[in-house]
Amino acid sequence: MPEITRLGSGKAGDNTCPDGVTWFDINIADNTDRERLRAWQEISEQTRTALLEPMSFSHYEQVPDGILLGMRTLRPGEKDDLTDPGDIKLLIGPTTAITLRSGKVAAVDQLRQNLPSNKSLVTAVDLLGFMVTGMTNRMEPVISDLTQDIDDVEDAMLDSGLVPPQQTLSEFQRRIVRTRRHVSNTRQVLDPMATDPPPWRWMPTTVKRWSGRRST
Repeated sequence: MPEITRLGSGKAGDNTCPDGVTWFDINIADNTDRERLRAWQEISEQTRTALLEPMSFSHYEQVPDGILLGMRTLRPGEKDDLTDPGDIKLLIGPTTAITLRSGKVAAVDQLRQNLPSNKSLVTAVDLLGFMVTGMTNRMEPVISDLTQDIDDVEDAMLDSGLVPPQQTLSEFQRRIVRTRRHVSNTRQVLDPMATDPPPWRWMPTTVKRWSGRRST
């Protein structure tokens, strides 16, 4: 079942306080959760369809219930591996946030671990900011390791004058391309957040409900 968490100061039992957000974390690998999402009438059919569509590339779009982001991200325990990233969709609305994933995603796990001590998470945008920070922090060692490996090869070339094997150069090329593509795609998804006005400036504020496992 989806895990439902109330963020911010508005933790009233009826979830009607406007200065907080309800976060629905849905594991789409669970067939029951997928079917419940298909039948979830409190969000529009267009939004449900966009959430349920397979993610073939990172993207940003405005849907009737808010802003929908689709991103590739590292899985837990794979800080140095971009060969098999996970997918995550994040819907940001005025009082609702939805994360949709298949299996474990490191950014969601980290957010869950920090919820009890982090009192600054009040809005869905705060949730996005925390997740992006976690994704960035996990990418730093990937880039650092790649940079160090390239420096080591360059130093060896300068010291010995020998060109590294083609296999080594090809592997560096693959790692560089994967890293550049991952960073570039993430940036393209997040850039509109700094320029596009939030759609809920003109949207009515509504409360989305789902009967599931709740945490506070």
